[in-house]
Amino acid sequence: MIRQLVFIIILCLISACGISGKPIPKKPSNSGEKLYCKLSKLITLDSDIANVEVFIDYECRGCRKIGRVLRDLKKRFPKHININLFHYPLDNKCNRTLARPLHQNACLAAQYVLCAGAQDLSAYWRLHNKFLNLFDFHTSSLNLAVKESRVNLSELKACLARQDAAYRIKNNIEEGIRRGVNGTPRIFVNGVQIPVMRASMLESFFEALFLKETIDCA
Repeated sequence: MIRQLVFIIILCLISACGISGKPIPKKPSNSGEKLYCKLSKLITLDSDIANVEVFIDYECRGCRKIGRVLRDLKKRFPKHININLFHYPLDNKCNRTLARPLHQNACLAAQYVLCAGAQDLSAYWRLHNKFLNLFDFHTSSLNLAVKESRVNLSELKACLARQDAAYRIKNNIEEGIRRGVNGTPRIFVNGVQIPVMRASMLESFFEALFLKETIDCA
């Protein structure tokens, strides 16, 4: 009986891992993995690190969803993913590519985050993460979010008055224009722009990117 049980276990291991004992690469089973296979020849990871550049607008619902996915991926793969934000508000107050108002509080929201970052880097990310769950971006709501994120509001307002953040946003927008960005969110991985996708698909794509040794793209 014991011999039969051991024999069955060995058969199961062979079936799951192959004769060599190594996991058998799986075929791409979802859109994220298929996208990885499509882009894998273009995206090269330096020391298994993905440098992710994201052009965002806080009033863009898709940007907030993507932002939450990237935040969670950073927690899951802290040594494998670096995130760099580019602020690309879709409003003619600060973005010269728009002829009319669109997200009318987006320029100010981006300035708030950059001015939080002028205090310290952790303040930048605290306010950014707070904005990912915000729905009302009027000034009163922004100020409340600042207080709840433990950012000094007086210092932030002084930063806004200096217009330093507005200048940085202009530079971010010009960089986006140079790269052909015409909407948000837009994501580049190690310099390669990846197609616009749903948040759930983006998560699968990065899982495939970091676990690529288990995927057979042939």
